[in-house]
Amino acid sequence: MKFKTKLILFSGFSLLFGVALTATIALLSINRLSDVAGQEVEKGLRAANEEYFENFMGANLRRTDLLLQGAVTDAQTLTGLAQALEDHRADFGPLYEQAARLPGLGDDLRRDPQGGWVQNPPGGPSVVTVLPNMLNPDGSLKPEVAAAIRQTTLLNLVFPVVKKYGLDKAQIAYLAAPDISYARITPWNPNAEGLAGADPQGYRTKNYWDYLPPGILASWERWAAQPTLKNSLPNEVAFATPRLDTATNSLITTLFQPVWDANRQKVRGLVSIDFSLAQTASLVKDLKLATTGFAFLAQANGNVLAVNDAGEKVMGLKARIGTIGGFQGLNRYLQTSSVPGLAKLALPKDNNLRLNELDIGGKKYMVILGRLAPINFLADPSRGIAPEAWTLGFVVPTEELLAAVRNTQAAISDSRRDLIWLSLGSAGLALLLVGLLIYLMSGPMTRALRALTRGAAQIQAGNLDVQVELKSKDEFGKLGQAFNAMALEVKRHTTGLEDLVRERTGQLEVANDEITALNKQLQAENWRMKAELDITRRLQQMILPKDQELLDIVGLDISGFMESADEVGGDYYDVIRRADGSVKIGIGDVTGHGLESGVLMIMVQAAVRTMLTTQENELDLCLSAVNRSIYENAQRMQTDKNLSLSLLDYHNGRLRLSGQHEQMIVVRRDERIEMIDTVDLGFPVGLEHDISAFVSQLEVTLAGGDIVILYTDGIPEAANLAGEQYGLERLCEVVRRNRHLAASALKTAIISDLRRFIGTQKVFDDITLVVLKQKEPEVTAESVAVEGELILV
Repeated sequence: MKFKTKLILFSGFSLLFGVALTATIALLSINRLSDVAGQEVEKGLRAANEEYFENFMGANLRRTDLLLQGAVTDAQTLTGLAQALEDHRADFGPLYEQAARLPGLGDDLRRDPQGGWVQNPPGGPSVVTVLPNMLNPDGSLKPEVAAAIRQTTLLNLVFPVVKKYGLDKAQIAYLAAPDISYARITPWNPNAEGLAGADPQGYRTKNYWDYLPPGILASWERWAAQPTLKNSLPNEVAFATPRLDTATNSLITTLFQPVWDANRQKVRGLVSIDFSLAQTASLVKDLKLATTGFAFLAQANGNVLAVNDAGEKVMGLKARIGTIGGFQGLNRYLQTSSVPGLAKLALPKDNNLRLNELDIGGKKYMVILGRLAPINFLADPSRGIAPEAWTLGFVVPTEELLAAVRNTQAAISDSRRDLIWLSLGSAGLALLLVGLLIYLMSGPMTRALRALTRGAAQIQAGNLDVQVELKSKDEFGKLGQAFNAMALEVKRHTTGLEDLVRERTGQLEVANDEITALNKQLQAENWRMKAELDITRRLQQMILPKDQELLDIVGLDISGFMESADEVGGDYYDVIRRADGSVKIGIGDVTGHGLESGVLMIMVQAAVRTMLTTQENELDLCLSAVNRSIYENAQRMQTDKNLSLSLLDYHNGRLRLSGQHEQMIVVRRDERIEMIDTVDLGFPVGLEHDISAFVSQLEVTLAGGDIVILYTDGIPEAANLAGEQYGLERLCEVVRRNRHLAASALKTAIISDLRRFIGTQKVFDDITLVVLKQKEPEVTAESVAVEGELILV
C-alpha cells in the first residue's frame, strides 16, 4: 500500500505540475494567437476597404459621368439638327419657307414701338427676339435676318421635345451669327424685356453675342484657323462656369456648341442649353459611406459644387455668393477650409484613386478622391476652351472603417477568457479522476489521454490542423482515429464555407454595380433615341398630301395612303400640281425602315419636289438629277441605303412614267388589266453617281373611268399567320370588283381587304398605296390650272 500511495501521490503531483505547465503554455499561446489574429484581421480589412473604395468610387464616378455626358449628348443632338438645316440651306429653302407659314409652327413677329425690338407674342413653342441694331431704320427686319429666322423655324418641333424629356434643362437657345444676330429660345419668355431691364442703355446697340461669356467666339475662330486645337478636345461642347439661378436658387451651367458654315470655317450660329446641376448635386449629397461618411464634388480650381450640410461643417467650408462673369456664383473653395489638411489637399491629376488620412478636429478621417472624365470648360477668356476634370471625393471617419477590427479583437479576447476557465476546470476534473484511477490505469492509457487532451485543446484554440498519433489497437486507438477524422471534417467544412461565402459575396457586389451603371446608361440612350424617332416621324407626317388638295386636282381623282411598320418608315409618295395644268407624281421605297431610312426619305422628298416644281418636263432628266443628290448625301452619311423610285407626269389623259419601281397596274373601264413593268425604265437611286444611261420613259393613255394603281412592296409581300403572301392577283381582283368606286373609296376597299387578309399578324414592312382614276370628260373639261404646290407628310 505504501508504494501505491507514493505512486498515486507522485502521479498526482506530476499531473498537477503538467496541467499547470500546460495551462501556462496554452495561455501564452492563446495571447500570442490573439495578437497575431488581430493584426492579420486589421490588415485584411484595410485591404478589403481599399478594394471596396475602388469599386464604390468607380461606380459613382461612372454615374456622375453619365449625367454630365447626358447633357453633352443633348447639346450634340440639337446642334446636329441645326447644322443639318445650315448645310442644306440651298436644298431645303422652299421647305423652310413653307414651314414658316404653317399655323403653330411659324413665328408671328411684331415690333415693340417703345423698346424698338421685334418679338413674337406669348403662346408659341419658342420666343424669337431681334434687337434694334439688327433692324432697318424703319423698324423692319433686314432680309438676311428674316431668311435666317425662317431657316430655323423647324427647330420649334425639336426644342420643346428635348426640353421636356431627358435631363433637367432651364432653357434651350439658338443664336445666329453676329452679323445676323437673333435669338430663338424655348420655353417662351419675355426675353427682350429682360435684356432691356438689365442693360437699359446698351441693348439697343449690342447683339446677343455681346452677352456671351468672353472668349467663346475667339476660341471657335482659333479652331477654324488651327484644326489641331479642336482635334485635341473630346468634342465641340463647352461648359460655362456654374452659376446660381435666381429663380430656383440652384446651380446651373450653360453648354455651348457652334454651328458652322458648309466649309467649317466660319461660325454661323450656336446652340446653348442651360443645364441644371441640381440632379448631379442631389446624387452627390445622397451618397453615403459607412455611418457618417459623405461625398463632395469639386471643380479643378477647388470650388466645391456639391456637399451635404453635415459634410460642409466637417470640412470647415463656408459658402459665399459672389459674381462670376456677371452672374451670381457659389464660392466654396477647399483652399479656404478651416481644416489645414483640406486647405492643402491636392486634387488628382490622373485617373488613379488617391487615399489620404487627415486629422479633422482631433479625429482621423479617410479622404478618397477620384477624377471624373474631362469636359471642355470655358473659365479663363485668355486661355479659351480647354479640358477640365472635376473631382468626386468621399470623407469617412477612420474609426468607422476599422470598427470591424475592434469588434473582432473584443470577440477574440472574450473567447480567450472563456477558453482559459474551461481549460482550468477540465484540468481539475481530470486530476480527481486520475487520482482515483491512476492505480488501475496503465502508462499507454495515460499517454493516449494526454494526446487526445492536447488535440482537443488545440482545436478549442482554433488550430484545425491538429492530428494525434496513437499506435495502440484498442479502444483508445480507435478513438484517436475518430478524433483525427473529426478534426479534418471540421476544418474542411469551416474553411470551405467561409471561402465560398466571401467569393460569392464579392461576385454579387461587382455584378450589382455593373448592372446599375448599365441601366443608367441605357435609360439615357433610350430617351435620346425616342426624341430622335419622334422628331423624324412628325416630319414625315407633315409632308404627306392632304385630302382637300388632292380633290382640287383637275382631270384625275387621286387618293393616297401610307403606314409605317415602325415609328419611322422608308416609303415615299408625293403629288404636285403645276401651273401649266400638269400633275407630277412620285412613289418610292427606301431599303429598310427606321430612323436612317426615314431621314433618307425626307431627303428624297425635298430633292424630288425641287426638280418637279421647276419647268423641267423630262422625267428622265429629273430622275438623274435626284439620283446624284441622294447618292452624294448617302456617301456623306456613310450609309448603304438606296431606294426604288418612279416619277409620273399626267396631263390631259396622257400619263408618262420613268424610273424603276414596282409594276404599275392599269385597270381599264372594260375590266382589262395591264401590268406595266418598270425594270427597264430606271435603276435603284443612290447606288451609282450617274444612272442616266439606264433611265427611259414610256407613255400610257387613259380614258374616262380607267384606274392606275401605284404601291410599294409592303402590300403584295404582306403575310398572314400561315405565312401566305397577299400577292398582286388579290390586289388586282379587289380593284376590278370595286372599279366603279371613287378613288378614295377604292383605296379604303383595298386597305380593308389587306387588313382582313393579314389578321393579327405583325406588319413587317411599310405600306403605301396611290389610286389614280381618270375622270369623265364632262368633269375634266371644267378643270382649271392651279398653281402647283408640294403636299408632304
